[in-house]
Amino acid sequence: MTKIELLIFDLDGTLVDSLRDITQSVNFTLLKIGLQPLPEKQIQSYVGDGISLLLSRCIQTQRESAESLLKEALRAYERHHTEHCLDYSKLYPDVENVLSHFQNKNKVIISNKPENFTKKVAKGLGIAPHFDIILGGDSLLEKKPSPMPVLFALDKLGQKPRNAVMIGDGHQDIACGKAAGILTCGVTYGFRSREAVAGADFVVDRLDAIKLLFN
Repeated sequence: MTKIELLIFDLDGTLVDSLRDITQSVNFTLLKIGLQPLPEKQIQSYVGDGISLLLSRCIQTQRESAESLLKEALRAYERHHTEHCLDYSKLYPDVENVLSHFQNKNKVIISNKPENFTKKVAKGLGIAPHFDIILGGDSLLEKKPSPMPVLFALDKLGQKPRNAVMIGDGHQDIACGKAAGILTCGVTYGFRSREAVAGADFVVDRLDAIKLLFN
């Protein structure tokens, strides 16, 4: 087992299955700006780098450039998602069990979605009290894959990189953790394929497997 004092989690695709709510908000937005809705699987492939890039990728499936529509799209998405980000979202199996198991460790959420949505989802699903810090993609000057959010958390909590691990389902999570000099653990049950986390120090198919990796 590896000694860990700080566990850093991605949110969407790691702690929370939010794909249906994200898809509903994206397709509401596309219709609002005069475009056609997209299949959930296609939207899933665009998730992970924040709302602006998500919407840009979706718009560019039907327009050469997203620039002229992006401001309107962002407003529509934020309005819809504020009201509907918890309609269908649910915790993945074992999340509460794992968070309770590591109750004596520092825990942080680092997401690339805006901080207000990140906190709303964590609070709405009852897991916010487990975390010392909750960061979104707009909390700091840079977001994942930049190491800045991890370095911020390490500094705030007084933890050493060797005692921390980043846990997520995307290449952004692994790249962020590696750039910050901490351990990385990829999960394969989320929004991404196993290939997306192939470079991680550890890879698990179920979240509760980390109880056997870290103490």
